[in-house]
Amino acid sequence: MDKSLTVISYTLNLSIINYQTAILRQDFATAEKLLPKIEEKDSNRIAHFLDSQGLKNQALKITNDPDHKFELAIQLGELETARIIAEKDTESDHKWKQLSSLALAKWDFKLAELSLWNSDDVNGLLLLYTSLGNSTGLQKLATHSAQIGRHNVAFTSLFLLHRIGDCLDLLITGGRYPEAALFSRSYAPSELPRIVELWRKDLSRTNPTVAQALANPNEYPNLFPDYLKALEQQKETRPDLNSSIDTLRSASEYVLQ
Repeated sequence: MDKSLTVISYTLNLSIINYQTAILRQDFATAEKLLPKIEEKDSNRIAHFLDSQGLKNQALKITNDPDHKFELAIQLGELETARIIAEKDTESDHKWKQLSSLALAKWDFKLAELSLWNSDDVNGLLLLYTSLGNSTGLQKLATHSAQIGRHNVAFTSLFLLHRIGDCLDLLITGGRYPEAALFSRSYAPSELPRIVELWRKDLSRTNPTVAQALANPNEYPNLFPDYLKALEQQKETRPDLNSSIDTLRSASEYVLQ
């Protein structure tokens, strides 16, 4: 009772006290017998107590709090339990990120891939697919990354697949004409004149003088050493600019038996 004669009540649950006392004494048999006497509404309180005592497995079985259960599952390496909880949470990006890290640490690449997609971690997916030599995954990742504006990841994925034409289209669509011109000079010389003209047109809006200074190999072949040889080489080795690489081998071929 306070100075205003307001009565304040406190509940002292004897079952909880006896259970905690048994745990502290490491009398787990007695604690197990006392557990059914504890009301369900106090389960989370007991779970946090067990967690603080380092008894995480017991805490995982008792807790009803999804966040606490997920953290315990991650700490215990219970991948399936953590996955089920993450799937039920509609705003669980951080949970999927945690799960992806744990799945990779445990070599569960299938779950890691699922987790990375659900957390929209395109950088992680790029690392996973390149490590596994998964060309199908890289193609899917390239399409998705381009759609969400992650052009660097999309470009890297396409380049690893040897889809030179798509790489150029991505650079041009993004207005990155200088990069497209330099890229085509090395990998697709036949596209260089077209890209230079696009670069000129774009640059003329802000700096017409510099735009006119750009050299087109069709107009000034003397400024592009071995350009004709490069064209001939492209015809022989890369007639299709989007010839994807289909010989990426799965990482499973390299796993030591």
